[in-house]
Amino acid sequence: MKPDRRLFAAVAMIATIAILGCRTDNDPRPPTPTDVNVTPPTAEVGQGQTRQFNAAVLPSDASQTVNWAVDYPAHGATVEGGLLTVPPAVPAGTELTVRATAAGTQVSGYATVTVTEAETLPDCEFCGDEGCHVCDPTPAWAINLDAPATHTFPALTENYTADDRTALDVIVTNMGNQPTGELSVTVSVTGTTSPNAFTVTGSPIASIAVGGTPATFTVRPNTGLAVGTHTATVTVSGDNDISESFDVTFTVNPVPTGTGGITVGLRDFVNAAGGLDISGIPDGIVSRAGGVTLTLDPEGANVQSVTWMQGTTPLYPDPDNENSIALGADRLTLGTNSVTLVVEIDGNAYGRSITFRVVE
Repeated sequence: MKPDRRLFAAVAMIATIAILGCRTDNDPRPPTPTDVNVTPPTAEVGQGQTRQFNAAVLPSDASQTVNWAVDYPAHGATVEGGLLTVPPAVPAGTELTVRATAAGTQVSGYATVTVTEAETLPDCEFCGDEGCHVCDPTPAWAINLDAPATHTFPALTENYTADDRTALDVIVTNMGNQPTGELSVTVSVTGTTSPNAFTVTGSPIASIAVGGTPATFTVRPNTGLAVGTHTATVTVSGDNDISESFDVTFTVNPVPTGTGGITVGLRDFVNAAGGLDISGIPDGIVSRAGGVTLTLDPEGANVQSVTWMQGTTPLYPDPDNENSIALGADRLTLGTNSVTLVVEIDGNAYGRSITFRVVE
C-alpha cells in the first residue's frame, strides 16, 4: 500500500505550526502581556477639567502600546492618549472608569475617577496636560512706610546742640509681588528759609525682595536752624512708579530774654526723704546776657542760714533778699552751669546742686 501523500502533507503542516507557535529564549518576538498598571489608580477630576493618566504593560519588555477607553457610565467623558476629558455636564459625584488595554489582547488595567464640582478659576489659572497651573500674577510694585502722615519733632531752643535732637527711624516694607529695586529718600523743604533743615541717613536703600527684610532710614533736624517752624516732605521713590511720602516739622524757639529766674522751694525737710525740693526748676535754659537769679523759698521753714556756692567759691546774696542770688554774664559760661545751695534748718544742713544751661 502506497503512503498517502496528503496525510504526510497535513502532518508536516501541523508540525510546522506547532514549532512556530512555541517561543524559545532566542525568539525575537516580545512576550505576551500579563497585566497593565494605570496611574494614578484613583483621582478626582472637576467638571469641565482634564487629567492625564499613564499605563505600564507588564512584563516591562512587552509591547507598551495600549488602547484607552472610558467604561460606562461615561456621560460623554473621553480619553485619548491617557488624557481624560470630563464634560461640564457630568454630574458631580459620578464615578468613571478609565481603562487601558494592551494592544491585541484583552489584558487591561483600570483607574477610578470621581467627578467633583467645577472650581471657579481666576483668569490666570488654567488646567492642562500636567494638571492645574497658576501663571505669574500681574506684576505689582508697592512699599509701606512705618511713619505717620506728619511727624513733629520735639521743639528746641535756639543754639541747641546735636545731642539735643531726636531722630525718626522709618521702616520700609515691600508690599508688592516684585523686588523694589533701589530706592532713594529725598527731602523737599517747605515753609522755611532754611534749605537744609533736615538730614536723612540710610539712603539709597538697596532693593527689597518680595517678603524680604524691611529696610530702615533715619530723619533728624539739622543744627543751627533759625528761630521758627521748619517743615519738609520726605519721599521714598524708585522705578515702576514707587513713591510714598510723609511730612516732618520742627520748631526752634528763641532764647529767653531778660533775667532768667529759678526758684527753689523747701518741703518735707524733716523726714528722711526731705531736702531741697527743686522739682519746680524749669528746663533752665537762660541767656548769658540776661543773667540768672536763683531764689530760695523757705515755705515757712525755720531757716538759720543760706549759703550759695559756685564750685568752691561762695556767692554773695542779694542785699535786699538774703535768700536770693543773682549771677551776671561774667559768672556764667555757655553750656551747663551748677550752683550749690546749702540750707541750715534747726541745726541740720541740707545741700543740693542746681544745674541749668546757658546760651548766648
